[in-house]
Parts: sequence; structure tokens; C-alpha cells
Amino acid sequence: ATLSGGDLSSVGSIGATSLTASGAVTGGSVTDGTATLSGGTLLGLTRLQVNNVDVGNGYDALQSDRRLKENIRNITDAVAVLSAFRGVRFDWRANVPGKELRRSPADIGFIAQEIEEVLPELVMSNSTGYRSVSYYGVIPLLVEGVREQQREIDVLRDDNTMLERRVASLEEKVKRILMLVGA
Repeated sequence: ATLSGGDLSSVGSIGATSLTASGAVTGGSVTDGTATLSGGTLLGLTRLQVNNVDVGNGYDALQSDRRLKENIRNITDAVAVLSAFRGVRFDWRANVPGKELRRSPADIGFIAQEIEEVLPELVMSNSTGYRSVSYYGVIPLLVEGVREQQREIDVLRDDNTMLERRVASLEEKVKRILMLVGA
């Protein structure tokens, strides 16, 4: 189908899981996160929103307003959680939808089933059972992991400074003792 103009967000439910544009999709706003646009050219599109995420045109921002959240708590043991992740290199299989849009079949990432064992809230399944990982959800873990490691570095630095002072003090005492015994 060729879609031109209009605003799909006012339609409510699109009723399809795939929209294929053989021509151009121009103007309007696509806001239904269940649809997939493939092929065609997006011209004059001022806003594209998928699952409440504005994408393109410098957006890619997730809703994060405190007023939308409850049961807020700090992430703990981020380094341990990150240590359970396994980053992998892989090649996409030939029948993967959208493979022709990739620069190369080679890629890097995570295995969704492995992430699901550690942080199930970062993994989603589509209607066919294929899983996806919210890579955005890894960012807060990385931030907290860096903070945890920085705290550990600070403690180690303080310990090292104290040990350097003790060694210098002991070296000075040994030097004085050696002078007293005439060695």
C-alpha cells in the first residue's frame, strides 16, 4: 500500500502487523507501535513514534518522567549483573526480516534468551515468539556499574596512599636504625 498524508495515530488500531510502502509515505504521524514500515521512502515525515519512543530527527528519547513511575529504587550490584551478560559477535541468518537493510550480515550484541535469564524486564517477545532486547535498558546498568567501580577505585586509591605513607615511614625508621648500628 502507498500511504500519503493523514495521521495514523487517529485511526486507533491499525489492524495489521506490517505496512509495506511501495511508493512514498509522506506527511502525517505514525504512532502505532505494532506496525512495521518496510521499503518505500519516508518523505516529509515530521514524527515517527514506535512504542512511545520518538525515533529519527534527533529524538530516540524514551519517556522517563518521574510522574510516570512508581516503586522507584536504586540499581544495586550492577557490576555483578553486567558480568552475567555475554556480548557476542554473530552473523544474521539469511531469512531474517530486514536483513537487506543492514550494511553487513556481521553484527554484535546480546542473545535475548541469555539476557532474559538475568533481567527479564529488558526482553520482549513479538507475536511470532522472537525476542528483542531493550538495549536502552542496559545504559542505567552501565552508569551504575561505572559508579560502583569508581567507588571501589577510590577506596583502593585511599588504601594505596595509606600504604605508601606506611612504607615511607618504615623506610625512614630502617634508615635511622641502620645509622645507629653503623651499617
